Amino acid sequence: MATPEAQRLYLKEKVDADLCYLWDENDLTLAHQYAIAQNYKTMRKFAALGDTRSDVRAAFVADHGLDPLAAAPAGAENRAAVSGMVCSWELAKDFVQMESQLRAEVKVLGGKRPASVNERQAMRRAVEATMGKLPAREVPHPDYVATKLEEVEQDEPMALTLDMVTHAEEQEVNELTSTLDASGRVQVTRSKVKGRLPSNSEEYRMKLRIEAHTWLMLAAKFRSKTWLVGLTAADFSRFTDYTLGDKVLRMQIPDGHGEGHRLVDLNPPWGVVLSYEFQVRKLAFTLVRENGRTVSQGLEMAMKDTEVKEIFFTSAIALGGKRSSPPPPPGPFDNGRPKKMKFKEEAKETRRAEEKASSRLRKGKGKGTPKVEVPAQAYQYQEQSRANLPSAPVHEIKVLYVFAGHKRRSDLRGCLEILQEEHNFVLVMKEVDLCCGQQSDVMDEKLWQGIMDSIEADAWSIVVVVPPCHRHSRARNAWRASPGPTPLRSRTWPRGFPWIRGDKLAQVQSVNVFVEKTVEACRGAAKAGSFFLTEHPEDLGIAADWDWDFPAAIWQLPEILSLATDTGAVTFAVHQCDNFGLGLATAGTSKPTRCLSTLPGAAKQPYQGWPCLHQSGVYAGPLPKFCGHKHFQLLGGDKANKGVFSTSAAASYPAAMCMMLALMIVECGLSKPQAPTSLLKEGAEPVAVVAAATRQEELAGTIEVMIVAAEEAAKAEAQVVQPAVLAPTVSLNNDSQEEPSSDEEPDGTLKPRPQDHRGGVGPPVQVDWGGKVRELCDGFGLGSPTRWHPKDRHARTPFTERLRETVLKHVNKWWPDAVKTVMHLAVGKEIHRPSEEEMGCLREDWFRLLPDPEMASKLPEYQPFFLHAMAQTADLQGDPDWRVLDRVKDSYAEGVWTTTPATLAGDALRKNFTEEGKLGMMYETTLTLAKKQFKDRLRIAALGAIEKSDDSFRILFDGTHGVKLNNDIRPRDQLDFPMGSDAGTQLAHSREDMPGAHFTIAADVSKAHRRFKHAQRDWGLLICRDNSAANSDRVWVNRVGTFGVGSAAYWWGRLAGLIGRLNGRLLGGSYCWQSIFADNLVILAGGKDKWISILVTIAVWLMVGTPLAWHKFRGGLATDWVGYYLDMQTFAVGISLARAQWLTRWAGQVHQDGMADMRRFAEALGRMGFATHVLLWAKPFLAPLYAWSAAAPSEATIRVPKMIRLTLLFLEEQLKDGRHMLPCRKLWKDHGEWFRTDAKCDPDKVVLGGWICKDKTPTGK
Repeated sequence: MATPEAQRLYLKEKVDADLCYLWDENDLTLAHQYAIAQNYKTMRKFAALGDTRSDVRAAFVADHGLDPLAAAPAGAENRAAVSGMVCSWELAKDFVQMESQLRAEVKVLGGKRPASVNERQAMRRAVEATMGKLPAREVPHPDYVATKLEEVEQDEPMALTLDMVTHAEEQEVNELTSTLDASGRVQVTRSKVKGRLPSNSEEYRMKLRIEAHTWLMLAAKFRSKTWLVGLTAADFSRFTDYTLGDKVLRMQIPDGHGEGHRLVDLNPPWGVVLSYEFQVRKLAFTLVRENGRTVSQGLEMAMKDTEVKEIFFTSAIALGGKRSSPPPPPGPFDNGRPKKMKFKEEAKETRRAEEKASSRLRKGKGKGTPKVEVPAQAYQYQEQSRANLPSAPVHEIKVLYVFAGHKRRSDLRGCLEILQEEHNFVLVMKEVDLCCGQQSDVMDEKLWQGIMDSIEADAWSIVVVVPPCHRHSRARNAWRASPGPTPLRSRTWPRGFPWIRGDKLAQVQSVNVFVEKTVEACRGAAKAGSFFLTEHPEDLGIAADWDWDFPAAIWQLPEILSLATDTGAVTFAVHQCDNFGLGLATAGTSKPTRCLSTLPGAAKQPYQGWPCLHQSGVYAGPLPKFCGHKHFQLLGGDKANKGVFSTSAAASYPAAMCMMLALMIVECGLSKPQAPTSLLKEGAEPVAVVAAATRQEELAGTIEVMIVAAEEAAKAEAQVVQPAVLAPTVSLNNDSQEEPSSDEEPDGTLKPRPQDHRGGVGPPVQVDWGGKVRELCDGFGLGSPTRWHPKDRHARTPFTERLRETVLKHVNKWWPDAVKTVMHLAVGKEIHRPSEEEMGCLREDWFRLLPDPEMASKLPEYQPFFLHAMAQTADLQGDPDWRVLDRVKDSYAEGVWTTTPATLAGDALRKNFTEEGKLGMMYETTLTLAKKQFKDRLRIAALGAIEKSDDSFRILFDGTHGVKLNNDIRPRDQLDFPMGSDAGTQLAHSREDMPGAHFTIAADVSKAHRRFKHAQRDWGLLICRDNSAANSDRVWVNRVGTFGVGSAAYWWGRLAGLIGRLNGRLLGGSYCWQSIFADNLVILAGGKDKWISILVTIAVWLMVGTPLAWHKFRGGLATDWVGYYLDMQTFAVGISLARAQWLTRWAGQVHQDGMADMRRFAEALGRMGFATHVLLWAKPFLAPLYAWSAAAPSEATIRVPKMIRLTLLFLEEQLKDGRHMLPCRKLWKDHGEWFRTDAKCDPDKVVLGGWICKDKTPTGK
C-alpha cells in the first residue's frame, strides 16, 4: 500500500486537476481517490463510467468492495463514500457535456478553440519532466497555446511574428469586442494579448525558447501527429544559433581592399534579420503542411533554402544600401564661412520660416494648434522608414498627453497634425495640464480617476506622460557658482530633504505625486495593451559644485525600474540639441534627456540602456561626453535678472525633438491597423520597422562584393551536414521503430526530475574556482549524495543502515586490520583479495535483505554485474534510475541500445579477441551465418589499437568511418565529469571542516566500457575481423560495449552513477568523498572512521560485481588522479612533480634552442592548457603562446619570438620554484558589514574611534 505522500504525488502527476477538485469537493478520502485514479485519470473517462446513477453506484460498490449493507459503522462509511463518488460522477458528466457543447459552438461560429487548464498543465508537466522547471517567462501564454492547439488539430501549422509569441506573465486584457461574422451573427470576442518584437539577440533567444516550449508541449499532447515526431528543443536551438550565428547576424564579408583575406562584420540591420527569420519559419511550416515534412525536417530544410535567403536577406541588404542617406555634417568651414557664422544664419532662417507660418497656426480645441511648415529635408527621418508607414485606409491615432505644458509653436500636437496631413490619418488627442486651465488639474482626484478609467478602458493608442522636472533640475546643484534655487532632493533623499519646510516642502510633495501618477498611468496603459512614453532629464552622476551627494533623478527610483522591468519598456537617451536628421530648430544647450517607452521606435534609438557611472561618480554613458556642437548658453541663474532661471526657456521640447517623438507615435499607429493588443491575421507579413536596427551601419566594401560574399555563404550553408538530433535514448534502431519521447523512459514512465531526487538538504557544495561558481560534480549524476557536504546528506534509511551493517560485517572479517590494509593498497602491496566463496557469502546476505532474493541472485549473461539485486536495492533507496537496470525494454539486463586501422605484431589481436571471447564479450562466427542472422543490420568496422604500459593493447572499434555507426547514435543525457576544481573544493572542505589526517585511495575499473551488454538485435552493428581473418570468412561479433562506439561512455557512465549513488547512501554523514572520471575512481576520507569508510566503499563496488584492477590501486597522503595531483597533507591540488619537470625541461629546451617544432609545441601547449585548470596563475600567460601557435605553420620548425621565449622562461622559473600546486580554500561568504573604524592624528594627539554595525544600529543613536 502506497504511503499518503506517495498517493498525493501520484494524484498530482497523473490525474486531471479538475477531477481531483471534484473528489475533494465531495469529501472522498485520499485512499478512495487513489483507488479510483488507478483506472480513471481524466474527466472524460470518469464521466463515461455509466449511463445512470444506479449503474454508477453498482460499479463503485463492485470495484472498491464498498458493501453498503455491512455492519455499523463500516456500512455507513461505505454508503457515504459511494454517495460522494456518485455526486462526483454527476458533476463530471455535466462538466464534460458543457465543455463539449462550448467547443462545438466555437467550431461552428469560427472562434478560437479554448485550451483547458487540465490540457495546459498536462502539456507543461510533460515538458518539465524532460527539461526541468520552466521559468514563468518561458511558459507560453494560454491564448498563444490555444491558437497553436487549433492549428495542430486542423493540421494547419502557421508561423507567427515574434510579437505574437507571448509568455504566461504577459498582462491579461479583459476587454470584449463585438463583430459581425460572415453570416451576419454578432460574435463577442475577448481582445488578445500581444507582446513586442525582440530588440536584441537576448530577447530573440527568449522568444524562441517560448516558441520551442509551445511546440514541445503540443508534441507531448499530439503523439499521433507524424509531423511532430522527433521534435526536440535542439531543433529550435540550432535555428536560433543559425539566425544569430555567422550565417546571418554575425556574417562576415571581405573588406574589398587588396588581395588579402581580411574579413569584416557585415552587421545586417536587425529588422532585416527578423524579417528573414520569420520567412524561414514560414517556409518550414509550409513544408510541413504541403510536403508532409516533420517540423524538425522543415526547419532544417528552410535554413538551407537559398532562394528565401536571396530574396529576404541578401537582396534586402544589397538593395537597401542604395537608399539615400542623410547628407554628412558640414565641415568647420562651408563656402569660406566659419561654421559658427553659418549656424547663426541657419537659426535666423528657421525663425523667419516659423514666423511666416504663424498665420496658419491653430490653438486650442476649435481654435487650432501651432503649426509650422517644415522643409523637405525635415522628412529624412521619415524616409528612412517610409516603407514602414503603409498606405492603408484611414487610421485613427488616439493620443493622451498628460503634463502637456503651455501651447507653443511646433509642439508635439503641431508636429502630429503636420504628419496627419502627410499620411491621411485621424488624430484624436487630449492634452491635460494645469497650464490648460483649472479644469485640467491632475491633482483633482475626480479628474485623475476619469483619466485612469479612460486609459484602462483602452481609449488611447498612446499615452504620453511627462512629469515636471524643474524640482529635479541639476542646475539647482550649481547654486554656489551661479544664483538660483537651491537643491531640494538628492540620491540619498530622492523624495526630498527631511529638513525642508513650508513652500519648499509643498513643492517637493506635489512633484512626488506627479511622479507617482506618471508610474500609475504608464502601468495602466501597459495593462490595457496601449503604448506609453515618459521623459525626464538624464541621470548624469555627480555634480561639479556639489560633492557631498549625487543629484536626484527619477531614474534612480525603484518604482521606475520596476515599471521598465514589468512592461518590457526600452529606455534611451538623447541630446536635445540633436536635430535627428530633420533640419528643424534644436535646443540651445545639449540638455541630456532620457525616455522610457514601449513604442517600437524606441528600439532603434542609438543610445539605449540605463545610465552608467564610473566609480568616481562621473557619468560614463550611454550618451557620449560631447554632443558635437558648441553651446554658448549655460543653464543657470541670471545675475542681471535675479529670480529668472535660464532653464525656463529650455523647459519645452525643441521642434526637432517634438518631430522625432511625433514620428515614433505615427509610425507605431500606422504600423498597427488594429488595437495594439490584437493579433495579426494569419499569413500577414511582419512589420520590420517595429524591430529596426539600433543604428544604420555602413556596409563594408562595394555592393558587388557584399552580394558575392552573401551568395558564397548561402552556398556553403547548403552543404553543411545536418547535426545530430538529441533523442530520449542512445538508439541504433532503424527509422521505422517507434522510440520513446525525450520525457519518457523506454517503458513509458516519466523521466525523473532532478529536483525530486536530491542527495541532500539544500544546494550541493558550491565550487568557486577561477572566478566562476557552480555546483560540485562527482561523476555519479545530479542526485549523488557525495555532491553534498557530509553534514547536509540525508540520513541513512533503515534498509540502508542494515545493508551497511551487512557489508561492514564482512569487511571486518576480510580485513581485520583496516589501517594496515588501506596502507598496503596505497603503496601497491598485496592484500587479501576476497575469494569467490567469500564474495558469495556477502552477496547472499545482501540478497536476503531484498524483496525477491531469488531474482536478485541471478547474474545476467555476458557481463559481471548483479543487475537484478542492484535494481531492487536502488528502488528501496529511492534512486530515480533503478528501472533501467532490469525493468524497462532494452535494460542493462536485457541489453542496451547501442580510428586508424591497426596491424598488431604477431597474433596479439587474435589473442585479445580469444581472451574476451572466453569472458562472453564477443564470439567468432562466419560471415555467411552473420549475414543470415543480422541481414541488413550487419556492419564490419575497421580496428585501431593503443599500446598500454603493460605491453597489452586497447582495441578501438572505428564506429565513425565506413560503417558510420556513430552518426546514428543520439545520446539522451549530458555527461558531466569532475575536474581538478571539484577535487580542490573537496580538499578545501576537508581542510576546514574535518581537522586531522586525511587519506586517499585511487582505483581503476578494468575494461569499464566493455562491462555492459548490448541488445542482441544490435550485435550485427558491432562486427569486426582480426588479422588472420582479413581475407577469410571469419568475423568477430561484439556482445558488449565497445571502445570507439559513441554510446559506450553514456551507458557506462549511467551504470557507474547508479553504483556510486548506492555507495553514497551507505556513506551517509561519514566524512568521505568519492568521484569518478570515466573508469578512474578516487576516494577521499577523513575523521576517525576514514579507514572503514574507504574499505566499505571498495567492498560495495566489488559486491555489485565491479571488476576492479587490483594492481592499479594507489594512494596515501597524496595521489595522482586523471592527470591531477591531490595532496592531503597541504590540502593542495595541481600537477605531479614528474609532469612539472617534463614541462620545465621542455620550456627550458625551447628557450635555449630558440627553435620549436610546432607539432611538439602544440602537444606541450595542450598539456599546459590542461594544467591551468588548477594552476590558475598560469592561465593569462598562455595567451601569447596560443596566439603564436595559431599563426605559425603547423608542420614547420621555426624560430621562437622573444615574447614567447620570455613567457616560457617565466613559466619554467615558476615551476622550478614549486608552483605546480595550488592551495585550496573554501568559498568565502560575505557576512556584511560588522564594524567601522577611523582615526585622526594631530601633532599633539591621536584619536581612534569605531562603531559596531553588525546589528544595524544607526550611528545617530
